[in-house]
Amino acid sequence: MCMIGQTAARQKGVATLLVSMVLLIAATLLVLYTSNTVVGEQRMSGNELRSKQAFEAAQGGLALSLERVNANGTFVDGNVNDTWSSANSSYVVSYCNGATFPAAQQCADQASGGVTPACAAPGADDVTAWVVACGWSDDNSGRKRLISFVAKSDPVPGSITNPLTAHGSVTFSGNSTVVNYFNNLTVWSGETLANTGNTGKTVIRRPSSEAGQLSSDQVDTQVGGGNQVCNPNQAPDLICTTSTGVFGPDVIQSDNSLAGLTEDQFFENFLGKPPSLYKSLDADEVVPGGNAGTITEGDKVYWVDGNATISQDVGSSAQPVVIVVDGDLTLSGNTTIYGVVFVRGNLSTSGGPKVRGAVLATGDVNSAGTLVVIYDPDAIGGAGGDGTFASVPGSWRDF
Repeated sequence: MCMIGQTAARQKGVATLLVSMVLLIAATLLVLYTSNTVVGEQRMSGNELRSKQAFEAAQGGLALSLERVNANGTFVDGNVNDTWSSANSSYVVSYCNGATFPAAQQCADQASGGVTPACAAPGADDVTAWVVACGWSDDNSGRKRLISFVAKSDPVPGSITNPLTAHGSVTFSGNSTVVNYFNNLTVWSGETLANTGNTGKTVIRRPSSEAGQLSSDQVDTQVGGGNQVCNPNQAPDLICTTSTGVFGPDVIQSDNSLAGLTEDQFFENFLGKPPSLYKSLDADEVVPGGNAGTITEGDKVYWVDGNATISQDVGSSAQPVVIVVDGDLTLSGNTTIYGVVFVRGNLSTSGGPKVRGAVLATGDVNSAGTLVVIYDPDAIGGAGGDGTFASVPGSWRDF
């Protein structure tokens, strides 16, 4: 009986030892697994951090390169890299000729290696280029390559061939004058032009005058405030064709091809882009409608959000502007605007405003004052300045 008891006790001791060893091994494995998991997570976190460092560096390179290009007005030599480095990250930006996608250009292992191989550089007068931006993390273990197609955007890329264009109707209830010395089109409207019972008029070059013999300033001098035309003593180089219910051949009204355009199509037809894209790429300043009275500086593209009133002079013959009003616009007083005025609503006038360039309206034009619109190809061609370089939507690549 004693031997049997001792054997059972020994067996219980062995079982306890085995269970303890199994538990110890399991605990050890759990500790090792947990340790490996923590190390793995730390590595993943570190990799993510360095990936973000590289991405932000490359993205910063793209943004700052555009600032540099716009400041210079041209692309720098594609073989000379824009570089930047800090304690946390570095970037190198290379400019490549816009004709060929830079698929071969890669980020070197180290930031000091830059973008390789060198690509064909854009020319000094090129308005397009591929921009390759490489970013590296603080220890060079993270790399990111971004590529974007950059082009110079022309604020007035289309052909605006007449002084006043309206998607809707045009009503002259005052002594308005629309002048085009440079070709034989003055008013173009999708609906009717009404000038019965008032002195609204259109004026073109007199057939006996030679085309091109007058500058825009000389035309302006002959037109004056509109009172020097359509009377016995009218300007020698201009002739009145439309007044008091009589319409000259320079007026196109109720044009179905114009009226059939949507508002966005009407905008894109003359300014070359959908409105939202034009606002994001071309606008130098976005101004609330209530602040439109502060716009004065020339050589810019202004986007005005909401209904607005302008009664001050804007721009000059040397620095014409583009003003896009995303709403209704009232021109009042004796304001003079040089450039292109595009109203994405209705245009109304009072007083004696003058526009040297062109006026376009998505809605109706109602002139109750002595509006004078003088077609000025120089002001239209130079409106908004030389344009700006920007990334073309859809071209941005993330590798």
